[in-house]
Amino acid sequence: VDNRTPAEIQSFIESNYPGARIVDFDRERNGYEIDIIHDGKSKELWFDTQYNWIQTATDMTRNIPADIRRAVEAHHPGKRIDDCDLIETAQGETYYLIDLDNYGMDLIVTLDGQITETPDY
Repeated sequence: VDNRTPAEIQSFIESNYPGARIVDFDRERNGYEIDIIHDGKSKELWFDTQYNWIQTATDMTRNIPADIRRAVEAHHPGKRIDDCDLIETAQGETYYLIDLDNYGMDLIVTLDGQITETPDY
């Protein structure tokens, strides 16, 4: 347990990610970013300044589901996936955020394989 992590955030992590280990905690201008290891996966959690959970990004780069990989390859043949995160938001959205090698846009891929492009930040 990291005593720099606010109690509200710790209790959210304990109830939603039981057994998680906090590996990094950053106080940002607009909230908090916490890196955890949960179920063997690296996850980044974001909270606002009031400790409300905003979203979780789970690193899926080594475990991209085959149907998601196929959807991306059909949309962008020959492009290599550089990074893939499963995003879960407080609004109830779940999607994959994919960064392609040498491509100026990120891909938002829904669980059913629909792809939209978004500027690569």
